[in-house]
Amino acid sequence: MTQAKVVSVNNQCQIDLPEDILQTLSPGDEYLVWQTGDNILLQKIQRPSPFDTLMAKVDALGPDPNQLSMDDITASVKDVRREIACYFPSS
Repeated sequence: MTQAKVVSVNNQCQIDLPEDILQTLSPGDEYLVWQTGDNILLQKIQRPSPFDTLMAKVDALGPDPNQLSMDDITASVKDVRREIACYFPSS
């Protein structure tokens, strides 16, 4: 949207936005507002999703120094399968 629109300030010093702009807004949206001379600028704040925030934290932790290797995991699985085989011998 790159259309200029004329808006006015009402008696409560609030700006009445045109309907087509209001339809693009959602409850909870947040905007940065700053004024430079006669210009007032609004910029929507793009917050990361909770998943993105979680993944950023995981990435910041780096690799797990105690992470098992594939060989360790394979050996553990084989051990568990042997234990289970003792309880359920094949017929």
